Amino acid sequence: MYFFKATEQIARLGSYLLPSSRFSSFSLRGLSRFFLLLLLPVLSASAAESIVLSSDQSVSTAGYYQLSWEMKDASPGAVYILEQKAADAEVAEQIYRGSDTATMISGKADGEYHYIVHTDDGSSSSNPLTVTVAHHSLATAFNFFTIGVLVFIFILIAIVIGNRQQAKHQ
Repeated sequence: MYFFKATEQIARLGSYLLPSSRFSSFSLRGLSRFFLLLLLPVLSASAAESIVLSSDQSVSTAGYYQLSWEMKDASPGAVYILEQKAADAEVAEQIYRGSDTATMISGKADGEYHYIVHTDDGSSSSNPLTVTVAHHSLATAFNFFTIGVLVFIFILIAIVIGNRQQAKHQ
Protein backbone atom coordinates (compact mmCIF):
# COMPACT_ATOMS: atom_id res chain seq x y z
CA MET A 1 0.00 0.00 0.00
CA TYR A 2 2.77 2.41 0.91
CA PHE A 3 4.70 1.49 -2.24
CA PHE A 4 1.78 2.27 -4.47
CA LYS A 5 1.08 5.62 -2.79
CA ALA A 6 4.77 6.54 -3.14
CA THR A 7 4.65 5.63 -6.84
CA GLU A 8 1.65 7.90 -7.29
CA GLN A 9 3.39 10.77 -5.49
CA ILE A 10 6.57 10.41 -7.54
CA ALA A 11 4.58 10.31 -10.80
CA ARG A 12 2.67 13.42 -9.69
CA LEU A 13 5.97 15.16 -8.85
CA GLY A 14 7.37 14.22 -12.27
CA SER A 15 4.32 15.65 -14.02
CA TYR A 16 4.79 18.98 -12.21
CA LEU A 17 8.48 19.13 -12.98
CA LEU A 18 8.12 18.49 -16.69
CA PRO A 19 5.42 20.38 -18.56
CA SER A 20 3.52 18.50 -21.24
CA SER A 21 4.68 19.03 -24.81
CA ARG A 22 2.61 19.93 -27.83
CA PHE A 23 2.90 16.34 -29.15
CA SER A 24 -0.34 14.69 -28.10
CA SER A 25 0.72 11.05 -28.45
CA PHE A 26 4.14 11.40 -26.88
CA SER A 27 4.36 14.00 -24.14
CA LEU A 28 7.15 14.82 -21.75
CA ARG A 29 4.73 14.32 -18.86
CA GLY A 30 4.03 10.75 -19.96
CA LEU A 31 7.72 10.19 -20.56
CA SER A 32 8.59 11.52 -17.10
CA ARG A 33 6.07 9.16 -15.48
CA PHE A 34 7.44 6.25 -17.48
CA PHE A 35 11.05 6.91 -16.43
CA LEU A 36 10.13 7.61 -12.82
CA LEU A 37 8.26 4.31 -12.63
CA LEU A 38 11.26 2.57 -14.18
CA LEU A 39 13.61 4.23 -11.71
CA LEU A 40 11.42 3.63 -8.66
CA PRO A 41 12.95 0.23 -7.80
CA VAL A 42 16.43 1.74 -8.12
CA LEU A 43 15.49 4.74 -5.99
CA SER A 44 13.82 2.61 -3.34
CA ALA A 45 16.81 0.23 -3.28
CA SER A 46 19.19 3.13 -2.85
CA ALA A 47 17.12 4.33 0.09
CA ALA A 48 18.35 1.13 1.78
CA GLU A 49 15.40 -0.33 3.61
CA SER A 50 16.35 -1.68 6.97
CA ILE A 51 14.49 -4.95 6.26
CA VAL A 52 14.89 -6.83 2.97
CA LEU A 53 11.89 -9.03 2.13
CA SER A 54 12.18 -11.82 -0.45
CA SER A 55 10.34 -14.93 -1.60
CA ASP A 56 11.60 -18.27 -2.87
CA GLN A 57 9.38 -17.88 -5.95
CA SER A 58 7.77 -14.92 -7.65
CA VAL A 59 5.15 -17.10 -9.36
CA SER A 60 3.74 -20.07 -7.45
CA THR A 61 1.90 -22.79 -9.37
CA ALA A 62 1.03 -24.74 -6.22
CA GLY A 63 -0.31 -22.00 -3.94
CA TYR A 64 2.50 -22.12 -1.39
CA TYR A 65 5.78 -20.24 -1.03
CA GLN A 66 8.20 -19.01 1.59
CA LEU A 67 8.70 -15.40 2.60
CA SER A 68 12.00 -14.54 4.26
CA TRP A 69 13.45 -11.28 5.47
CA GLU A 70 16.84 -10.02 6.51
CA MET A 71 17.24 -7.39 9.19
CA LYS A 72 19.87 -5.03 7.79
CA ASP A 73 19.79 -1.87 9.88
CA ALA A 74 16.78 -2.73 12.01
CA SER A 75 17.24 -4.12 15.47
CA PRO A 76 16.36 -7.82 15.66
CA GLY A 77 13.09 -8.56 17.38
CA ALA A 78 9.45 -9.11 16.68
CA VAL A 79 8.06 -8.24 13.26
CA TYR A 80 4.69 -8.50 11.59
CA ILE A 81 3.74 -9.13 7.96
CA LEU A 82 0.86 -7.42 6.21
CA GLU A 83 -0.80 -8.99 3.16
CA GLN A 84 -3.01 -7.30 0.58
CA LYS A 85 -4.93 -9.25 -2.04
CA ALA A 86 -5.18 -6.31 -4.45
CA ALA A 87 -2.63 -3.57 -4.93
CA ASP A 88 -5.22 -0.83 -4.52
CA ALA A 89 -6.96 -2.40 -1.52
CA GLU A 90 -7.27 -0.25 1.57
CA VAL A 91 -7.33 -3.19 3.96
CA ALA A 92 -4.19 -5.16 4.74
CA GLU A 93 -4.40 -8.32 6.82
CA GLN A 94 -1.76 -9.22 9.38
CA ILE A 95 -0.72 -12.80 8.59
CA TYR A 96 2.33 -13.22 10.84
CA ARG A 97 3.74 -11.80 14.06
CA GLY A 98 6.89 -13.14 15.68
CA SER A 99 10.67 -13.04 15.77
CA ASP A 100 11.51 -15.60 13.06
CA THR A 101 13.18 -14.55 9.81
CA ALA A 102 10.97 -16.63 7.48
CA THR A 103 7.46 -18.02 7.22
CA MET A 104 5.59 -20.36 4.87
CA ILE A 105 2.46 -19.15 3.15
CA SER A 106 0.12 -21.85 1.84
CA GLY A 107 -3.38 -22.47 0.57
CA LYS A 108 -3.52 -19.40 -1.65
CA ALA A 109 -5.96 -19.13 -4.54
CA ASP A 110 -5.04 -17.64 -7.93
CA GLY A 111 -4.16 -13.96 -7.82
CA GLU A 112 -1.52 -11.45 -6.77
CA TYR A 113 -0.55 -11.07 -3.13
CA HIS A 114 1.35 -8.04 -1.85
CA TYR A 115 3.48 -8.22 1.31
CA ILE A 116 5.42 -5.85 3.54
CA VAL A 117 7.23 -6.49 6.84
CA HIS A 118 7.24 -3.99 9.73
CA THR A 119 9.08 -4.12 13.04
CA ASP A 120 6.81 -4.46 16.03
CA ASP A 121 7.76 -1.01 17.31
CA GLY A 122 7.04 0.53 13.89
CA SER A 123 10.53 1.95 13.44
CA SER A 124 11.43 0.02 10.28
CA SER A 125 9.73 -1.57 7.30
CA SER A 126 10.71 -3.68 4.32
CA ASN A 127 10.51 -3.34 0.59
CA PRO A 128 7.10 -4.30 -0.83
CA LEU A 129 6.95 -7.74 -2.42
CA THR A 130 4.41 -9.21 -4.85
CA VAL A 131 3.90 -12.95 -5.33
CA THR A 132 1.62 -14.24 -8.08
CA VAL A 133 -0.26 -17.52 -7.62
CA ALA A 134 -1.25 -19.18 -10.90
CA HIS A 135 -2.24 -22.80 -10.45
CA HIS A 136 -1.86 -25.29 -13.30
CA SER A 137 -4.93 -25.65 -15.49
CA LEU A 138 -7.14 -28.72 -15.13
CA ALA A 139 -5.91 -30.04 -18.50
CA THR A 140 -2.28 -29.77 -17.37
CA ALA A 141 -3.12 -31.52 -14.08
CA PHE A 142 -4.76 -34.40 -15.96
CA ASN A 143 -1.74 -34.63 -18.28
CA PHE A 144 0.58 -34.94 -15.26
CA PHE A 145 -1.76 -37.58 -13.78
CA THR A 146 -1.79 -39.57 -17.06
CA ILE A 147 2.01 -39.49 -17.31
CA GLY A 148 2.25 -40.66 -13.70
CA VAL A 149 -0.13 -43.57 -14.35
CA LEU A 150 1.85 -44.62 -17.44
CA VAL A 151 5.16 -44.53 -15.56
CA PHE A 152 3.59 -46.58 -12.73
CA ILE A 153 2.31 -49.19 -15.22
CA PHE A 154 5.71 -49.46 -16.97
CA ILE A 155 7.49 -49.93 -13.63
CA LEU A 156 4.93 -52.56 -12.58
CA ILE A 157 5.43 -54.43 -15.88
CA ALA A 158 9.24 -54.27 -15.47
CA ILE A 159 8.97 -55.73 -11.95
CA VAL A 160 6.67 -58.58 -13.08
CA ILE A 161 8.90 -59.44 -16.09
CA GLY A 162 12.01 -59.29 -13.91
CA ASN A 163 10.41 -61.61 -11.33
CA ARG A 164 9.43 -64.15 -14.00
CA GLN A 165 12.91 -64.14 -15.54
CA GLN A 166 14.52 -64.58 -12.14
CA ALA A 167 12.14 -67.48 -11.35
CA LYS A 168 13.10 -69.24 -14.65
CA HIS A 169 16.83 -69.06 -13.85
CA GLN A 170 16.51 -70.60 -10.40
